[in-house]
Amino acid sequence: MTNHNNGHLPENHELGKTDTWFTYTAMLTRQRPDLQIGFVGKIDSDNFIRWPVFLKWFSAHRSNIILQPFIYGGYAIHKKVCSGVAYGRACAKKEFIAELFAAGAMAYMSTPLAQHVFMDGTSLQRKKEVWIVGEDMQLANMAYSDPKITPFTLNHRYGDGGYEISVHCVNNPVNYRDWYYKLYPEQQQKKE
Repeated sequence: MTNHNNGHLPENHELGKTDTWFTYTAMLTRQRPDLQIGFVGKIDSDNFIRWPVFLKWFSAHRSNIILQPFIYGGYAIHKKVCSGVAYGRACAKKEFIAELFAAGAMAYMSTPLAQHVFMDGTSLQRKKEVWIVGEDMQLANMAYSDPKITPFTLNHRYGDGGYEISVHCVNNPVNYRDWYYKLYPEQQQKKE
């Protein structure tokens, strides 16, 4: 699937882009255990991740993370909330089986969960049964696809710097620059 104009994978939300990416990364983690990859994920290209804030937040939750093999994380929105008017009742669909979904700016799974879902734990038949339109909701359905597993959710929506972890550029790349210079003022070129 290439775009004949530039050779890149075309943007698609409903044609399996995210599932393909997570399948590839799950396979990579299995083939290259020497890389010691603990999590696989995706980040939207119009999102600025403040890595020092995220890593600090992640470290603060380390004691919970160590105990959980199956982790799904991101800026998570509970099913009750996204079933409401503010989200266009997106999660009210009967096809949405997950307790919540991580909004697309950044979503990730622990390597054991990704391997289980995309390689050897969830059957193709089950994946077809829980398929839903909506890239972020589809990833959530995959995380929750095995009824014997309830993923532990790392939700950085609230508290501990959760709102500071990522900044959406809102189609204005100047937002990226402004946030970056706020964090790293020494990087801004001095004006003469």
